Amino acid sequence: MNVWLKVAAAAVLIVGGGALALVLAGVWPGPSAADQERARALFTVAQAQLERGDQGAALQSLDQSIDLAPQNDALRARASIYIARSDFDAATRDMNEIVGRGSALAADYSLRCWLRAHGEALNGARDDCDRAIEMIERMQKTKGFS
Repeated sequence: MNVWLKVAAAAVLIVGGGALALVLAGVWPGPSAADQERARALFTVAQAQLERGDQGAALQSLDQSIDLAPQNDALRARASIYIARSDFDAATRDMNEIVGRGSALAADYSLRCWLRAHGEALNGARDDCDRAIEMIERMQKTKGFS
């Protein structure tokens, strides 16, 4: 068998295996439009439950929403419930997911800074605080505040 044919067959197997892994992990092709819509509806329900003071029900709604289609708003809300319940590790995991997506706000870095400092991960906390400050300063410059 030709060497190039073997290389091409191996490449097809690797690409196919990678695509299968992404599909089985639920990463690709991503949540459907219906799942995204249902996730937003569950997030809205969770907000109403939080306003009524029902953290338990809100946490369940947020878990369902995040399972369907993870959204930064739902992750932030769930992290705030975890913080209120002193589950700082779970809150840190949610904030790590937000930051890992590359769409974090300065407030996200600031909260993760506090969580890391609380957990005694001081170097990571300092990095997050520095990042939050940089983002705020950049925003102020673009808005003409400094």
